[in-house]
Amino acid sequence: MKQVVKRFRLQRKENTTKYYKLNQVFLWTSPLFLILLCEFNHLQDFGALIGFIVHDFSVILFDTLLLGAVILTVLCLVKSGFIATFVPGLFLFIISFVEYYKYQSSGSHFVLTDLFMAGNTSQLMKFAGVQLNAYFIIDILIFITYFAVIFWFNPRIRFAQKPLKRLVTAVSCVLTVSIIVATPVSNFVYSAFALDNEEASNNYECDDKFKKNNLIAYLAQTSTEQILNSPEEPESYSENEIRKELQPAKPAVSDQKPNVVMIMSESFADFRRLDGIPNLDEYYQNFDQFAKEGICGNCVVPTFGNTTVRTEFELMFGLPMKSLNDSTSPQKMLPERETSQPTFADYYKSQGYSTTYIHPFLNSFYDRDQIYNNYNFDELRFQDDFKTDTTKFRQYIDDKSDFNEIISCLKQSEQPAYVYTSTMQNHQPYNLDSGMTEFEYYMAGIQQTDQALAMLMEQLKQLDEPTIVLFVGDHYPYFTDSSDSYDLADISTENAYVLYQQPFVIWNNYGASRNVEQTVSAFYLPHLIVQLTGGEQTPFISTMLDQMQTTPVYSSNYSVEIENNKVLDDLTYDRVLGEIYSRDSVNTP
Repeated sequence: MKQVVKRFRLQRKENTTKYYKLNQVFLWTSPLFLILLCEFNHLQDFGALIGFIVHDFSVILFDTLLLGAVILTVLCLVKSGFIATFVPGLFLFIISFVEYYKYQSSGSHFVLTDLFMAGNTSQLMKFAGVQLNAYFIIDILIFITYFAVIFWFNPRIRFAQKPLKRLVTAVSCVLTVSIIVATPVSNFVYSAFALDNEEASNNYECDDKFKKNNLIAYLAQTSTEQILNSPEEPESYSENEIRKELQPAKPAVSDQKPNVVMIMSESFADFRRLDGIPNLDEYYQNFDQFAKEGICGNCVVPTFGNTTVRTEFELMFGLPMKSLNDSTSPQKMLPERETSQPTFADYYKSQGYSTTYIHPFLNSFYDRDQIYNNYNFDELRFQDDFKTDTTKFRQYIDDKSDFNEIISCLKQSEQPAYVYTSTMQNHQPYNLDSGMTEFEYYMAGIQQTDQALAMLMEQLKQLDEPTIVLFVGDHYPYFTDSSDSYDLADISTENAYVLYQQPFVIWNNYGASRNVEQTVSAFYLPHLIVQLTGGEQTPFISTMLDQMQTTPVYSSNYSVEIENNKVLDDLTYDRVLGEIYSRDSVNTP
């Protein structure tokens, strides 16, 4: 065996010299080959690939130069042509798979910050309904064959034995790539290669950009946006500046401390709001009654189709995602702190409430079990922690079980209770029943939620405790290309902002009321609840309610034309990344 291995190594070493010209062909054409293979992997259409090459050749050239610089850098470090091409090639090949399935399941394209979700890969594959098709199998075989050939021919570069040349080349390549993706010069470079580098405010605009740039250029361009637009400390940031921006605190105007229940309903949307959709009143009967008995308003959520944690973050922190440049994982931006994070659970805890977070799904998804431990919840209840019996609607714990758990929390608490839940029942995928369209599949789940709402209202009416409930959907659902629901509604890039509007209902069993006529961003809703219940308004809450009057909607997904609000941006930085100067001395928001 040792002799066989020895002969194999000697033959590979001989191949380096014997087939030097062929080796160089493999080595220097590898960027273009990998680009075409990976782009086809997510396009899965020869016509689309040819169209990309013909109509956007400058983008292909950009991709080739960028990937070539990466491969050359690795080559200078390890000297092996196989490793230099295989490592970045494997990374892009995997990303092309992820891009295909992410877009198919959520309507959004892969960006590098999605790597934060690598630990949830198995569950994400479940959402996407991952299956290998013939295109993928062929691509995988081509990939394996190509790198088997490169491994056998063992390409090298002649200056590989000269450390100084390798070092200078590697440093030059690293600087070039860095300048392209991480400096203001980037936009000039992208323009020179005719990349689409316009700011995109919604999924439809992002999709238009992706169709122009495709995978590699899109990854580079969006990475540049994330780097250059990452939240930075405001120039005037100081405790004194934050204090100047805060409004005076307002004492509670009511001795009553009602239970506060916040329900963020997964993918709940009222499709009657869209044109071209047939009458669906039967699916929303109890929701309509809920709204009739309570306060119904219109809010703008920061996401569409996926990224539930964006809306969850706004509702938990009372802060705009726009000020965080719409991070896909805002909770991961939080620094470790000795004190609890400044959430509304923290506020209600300081007001003498018990605090509970309920999510009928895996505790590890989005790392909620680790991160939310510092939100000042007394208890986190995930799918394995429910204290009441659960049933499922299809593959997820249903809303009826979720709402029963809420009632259980209210009854068991000896204090007024703050209960926040992110439901799971209506999460994608919606194509698991071949006898139904995706829209029909989705609406069957909405009808189940509607029935669960009727049960919740009845139980709360019988509960001898004042209770106020906020009910809002986190985003509209995404349907795959096989569904024409949004086409029937004539949704396009120009009017996609309507998909970021959600109805919200504030209902109570003790008679509190107030009209909410204007459309507001979702992050204002927890502040509005404090105002409606007559609770103590800390300087932060008082300031946010004041900002709601001057800047009712603050969302880049809704419109890129909304001007920056210094107060909102400063407070968001202070409470997410800064020193929390806006938290007062008694540890409340």
